[in-house]
Amino acid sequence: MIEIKSLNAYNGDCFFIYFPEEKFNILIDGGYTNTFNKIKKELEIIKERGEHLNLLVVTHIDNDHINGIIKLIKENGSNEESKIIKIDEIWFNSYFNSPTLKNEISISDENIKKLKIFIKESYDIYSSTEVGTKEGIKLSNLLINGKYVVNSSNDFKAINIEETNEIQKGNITFKFLSPLKKDLEEIDILFNEKLEFLENKDGIIYEKSLNDYFEKFLISLEENNIEVRSQEISTENDIVKLAEKEDEEKNSLNNKTSIAFIIEYNDKKLIFLGDASLNVYSNQLNKIYPNLDEVNFDFIKLSHHGSKYNISKKFIEDINCSNYYISTDGSGNHGHPNKETISKLIINSKNPIKIYFNTFNLRHKRWLCNLENDTQLKEKYNYEIKIDDVIQL
Repeated sequence: MIEIKSLNAYNGDCFFIYFPEEKFNILIDGGYTNTFNKIKKELEIIKERGEHLNLLVVTHIDNDHINGIIKLIKENGSNEESKIIKIDEIWFNSYFNSPTLKNEISISDENIKKLKIFIKESYDIYSSTEVGTKEGIKLSNLLINGKYVVNSSNDFKAINIEETNEIQKGNITFKFLSPLKKDLEEIDILFNEKLEFLENKDGIIYEKSLNDYFEKFLISLEENNIEVRSQEISTENDIVKLAEKEDEEKNSLNNKTSIAFIIEYNDKKLIFLGDASLNVYSNQLNKIYPNLDEVNFDFIKLSHHGSKYNISKKFIEDINCSNYYISTDGSGNHGHPNKETISKLIINSKNPIKIYFNTFNLRHKRWLCNLENDTQLKEKYNYEIKIDDVIQL
């Protein structure tokens, strides 16, 4: 059995996965800072079982994924003398394990001041529209200072699909769908280009204090576009029209670096996509499973909270899956989940499907409830809209 528990992280991601037979516990992302109290309660349950957190996955640096993790690491203290729970390993791609080669140097106080000014100029515009952004700049150093084990299963290097095929944890297999190495390198190169005032910066790694500035820089790259809200869904015609809308892929460089993967356990296959790019994860799926149409997936956590820019009609038609999970309560400026995503799932899925949420927000409750209450549509297209924070497979 596999138990998947989605914590209500508002418009963010936070998932616990439990394998009872293996006594193996995974936490994927931590939502916002105020998600931490819910995370702590789950970790206390794990500890009461006499178990620990075997794997923590931080998919990428975004407020809605990372801030609860920062709070967790702060409260947990040193991993050697953990106050909440022992964490065996963390998967997290940071500046220090990025693919470019570096050596250590120190930075003068004068250059640190210049760097702070640069970061502030590129960062203030973004942070003015996001709650808790400043919390998302501290994780790397917290992990270093707390002596946490990061990416040890990947020889302590950044996880990317060119160099990381799969990782085995007991009877559990992880196969990776994102990120591309070039996207990790692109962020690294962009950051180094901004540090023109530093001398001898070819092939170097900067002192630990640079981690904070690098993570601030990453956040400043995040696109904060407010997506145009699509038409209301009230009839079958609305669904068909929305499902026929042309696919459009769009993703920020930060989201492109999401760690996304398949979990294989016994006869089960689960997919967790973070905010990964459609073309990357779909291409990788076809490489891993050349006969993709013959493979059955038991659960897919859709990318980017059901954004229309991270899914396509072809992907839905190609995939065999009956359980889709969308992690958002509909709050925030992005309008997730997009109605195009829901419509394309309903119209194009070749299997009867269940579309799960862990909660409804007033912003999207009405039109989702319209779909759930329309018995004729449900019978015709074989779908259900469900609220459930725990799924057992």
